[in-house]
Amino acid sequence: MAKGNITLSRYDSNYEDTHPIHLKVEDKDSSTQFIDISMTLKDFAFLITGMGFMDCEFEVRGLDRLGKKRENKTEYVPVPKGTFLPTKEEAKELIKAFEIDGWIGSIDDATNHHNRSRGSDTVLVGFVRWI
Repeated sequence: MAKGNITLSRYDSNYEDTHPIHLKVEDKDSSTQFIDISMTLKDFAFLITGMGFMDCEFEVRGLDRLGKKRENKTEYVPVPKGTFLPTKEEAKELIKAFEIDGWIGSIDDATNHHNRSRGSDTVLVGFVRWI
């Protein structure tokens, strides 16, 4: 049996017809939030007081990661001389050499000025993979 986390939250909204109640389930090993169920306050009230089969909307994602272990690492990725920060397209090309053995680099890290290394031509990029 897999271990996970479940979260129940209420989104503030000015619209009664929206679905402000969210129930989210995350697989602990992969850190993947794989289901997000949303429903109205009224339907949620009926649900928790014993009424079954209430209407909801849901999104399922990341099923290919369930049961796998999430690994993280950071790498200093070289940036061409004269370039302060790469564009998103340039960043994709720069981190491609580091995306081996299933590692996926963060484009946002590569384009974030806070991750730029002082005194060198590198940017610190986070990588993740699931094994």
